[in-house]
Amino acid sequence: MFVQRFKAYADSSYASPKLTPADLNSPMPWLMYSGMKNEDLEAIYAYLQSLKPIHNQVSRAEKAR
Repeated sequence: MFVQRFKAYADSSYASPKLTPADLNSPMPWLMYSGMKNEDLEAIYAYLQSLKPIHNQVSRAEKAR
């Protein structure tokens, strides 16, 4: 699922949605990583899985008013 999430943005017909200042947007650079080889994305996933989890509070971004 990790690799496929990035590869979904590799399709040349993909167009970024038009966002207004009130919309929430993902800070993840999906397009930048979508061109990577599957093996490289799998290596990133393996590395992330090897890290010891940390517990911290994450607050959700609020929409602009």
